[in-house]
Order: sequence, then C-alpha cells, then structure tokens
Amino acid sequence: MYGAILGDIIGEPYEFDRGEKSKKFPLFSKRPHFTDDTVMTIAICDGILNAGLDADEPAMKKSMVGAMHYWGNKYPRAGYGARFIGWLSNNDSESLEERIFTSNDLPYSSQLIPLSVLCTLLREKKMLNVTANKDKLRQWYWCGVLGELYGGTLETRYVNDVVGVMDWISGGSQPKTVQDAYFSPMRLLSLQTRQSAAYKGIMALIMKNHSKDFIGGRDMDLVNFKSDNIDIHHIFPKVYCERKKCDKKIWNSVVNKTPISYDTNRRIGGEAPSKYLAKIEKDGSVNSDTLNSYIASHFIDVSALRRDDFSGHIIARAKNLLDVIEKSMGKSISGRDSQEVVEAFGKGL
Repeated sequence: MYGAILGDIIGEPYEFDRGEKSKKFPLFSKRPHFTDDTVMTIAICDGILNAGLDADEPAMKKSMVGAMHYWGNKYPRAGYGARFIGWLSNNDSESLEERIFTSNDLPYSSQLIPLSVLCTLLREKKMLNVTANKDKLRQWYWCGVLGELYGGTLETRYVNDVVGVMDWISGGSQPKTVQDAYFSPMRLLSLQTRQSAAYKGIMALIMKNHSKDFIGGRDMDLVNFKSDNIDIHHIFPKVYCERKKCDKKIWNSVVNKTPISYDTNRRIGGEAPSKYLAKIEKDGSVNSDTLNSYIASHFIDVSALRRDDFSGHIIARAKNLLDVIEKSMGKSISGRDSQEVVEAFGKGL
C-alpha cells in the first residue's frame, strides 16, 4: 500500500505528460499530492476488509460500492472523471437501494448534502448498518422528498436535520423535516412532469417495489435500468386517452404513469390496455398469469386495466400510491375521503 501511494504521489505531476521520457526528475514536486488512484485503492481495501474474505459476491460488491462512495466523498477533489463525480454525487449506495439511478431522477440534489454528512457520521460511529438507524434515515429522506421540503432556502434545514436525525437515532424526538412533512391526496393530480421532487420520488418507490417490465420481466435494478432504457410512460396511452376524451389532468398525472422500457412502450403504442396486453401475450413474450404479476408490481389494478376501466384504474392506483407514500413517510395521509378528493376522483381514496 505504501509503495502504491508513493508511486501515485510521485507520478501525479506527470500523469498527463506526453513529452520526452526521462529518469531525471525530482522525486517529489513542490506540492506533492495523491490522486483518485490512491483514494480508490484504499476504498477497495476497506471494502474487502469490511466484507470479510468469506463474503459472497453480492455482499462484497455492496461493501466495495459503499466504501468507494464513502472515501470518494471524503476526498472529493482527488481528480475523478466527470462521470465518476456524478456517480459519487447522485448514485451513492443509499440512493441505489432507493432505486434512484441517475441525476435526472434525483428528487433533490440539495438533500444529498445532509444525507452525505449523516452517512459519514453514522459510518464513523459504526452505526450506519444498523437496521433501525437506516430505517429512520430512509423515513427522513422520503419525508423530505414527498413533503417537498428541500426546494427553498436550506441552510437552516441542513443544520436542523443533521442534528435532529442524529438526536432521533440516539432516542430523541423526530427531526423537523419528519415533523413538517405532509402529502395531500390532491397532489397526485398536479404531479404531471419530472420537474417536481415528489413525482421523481413516486417513480423511485414504484421501482423499489421490484416492479417488472411488462415484456422483459426483469427487475429494474441499476444494470437493467440502463440496458433496457427504462423511462416513464403512460399506462393508458396518451393517444387512447385523447381519443376517449379523458380528463388530461387525470390521464397525464403520476397516477397514470409508470417506468417501463423503450421497447415495451413502442409495443403498447396508442391502443387500449386490453388490446396491447393481448398483443404482448399473443406474441409469446409472456403468459397471462406472469404478465398479471408484472402489472401488479407497479401498484396497478390488473382487473381494471384488462377491462379498460380507466376510472377504476385511476382510483385503485391512487389508493395504492397513497398507501406506499404513507409507508415511506411513516405517517398517515389525511383527507383521503374529503369532498375535494371525491369530486376529483369520483370517490374517496
């Protein structure tokens, strides 16, 4: 290790030097410094030691990814490439577990600041991998996302949340973000694009449910997310909804959208669900029972979808999404049977 680190420091000034090769050079420059090679070498060793030599491949991989993220963020100016910086910033091990894979799908980049501080503090205290602590960290995170609390002036919230979460984990009261978080059932209809944090958060929660692509049936983990070109598309297609004169406020909301692959979306086209599902089955891509399980993994009511029951689909999906939002935030959503909700959806949620 010493030899590798010294070689990195000595060679750092010449890493991108394409001039004449010579053995006559000062051993150390005026400002000797290690690079990303040293940081990641230490990270890999740390990951191996933490996992243990008897760890299986998934456990070893998870340990290494966690160590790379920890050491990379501890020394952020070591000379990483642009894509690696993006991975360190947006695709930490916690984000991967929550099915947030790209910077475009990240609800709040600002929330990564207190999250990184909290992960560092908990890791140093050897408290990060305690299930109860991770559960509280997740609850705080989703309260910030779904309560949409990280979009304004944040310096005070950063401090309050870091201190508050650490105190909460030590047995104190809930941090301010958890206390303040609130989600209105009517917000489901106003979430129309990925410009809002809650919209991105709900899509991540759908993938966190191990949702399967309608045709490929593969779990939407990081590898399949990228290779299958997963994106957000309508369940009842836009063309079909416009032809049936459905309310755009409803069919274009997050309630009628889900992550699926580019190829699957092309196969769906603009047809009614009953027709595109039958076409998928006829093509031999998947049998009926298996396809039903894929659909249900997206919190979609299979029966309503197969009957082309748009209203029934919207009501059932809205209920399911509110249930998973409640679970993620760790608190009940009020107003699910309010007059406003009944008028908008046709019945209570």
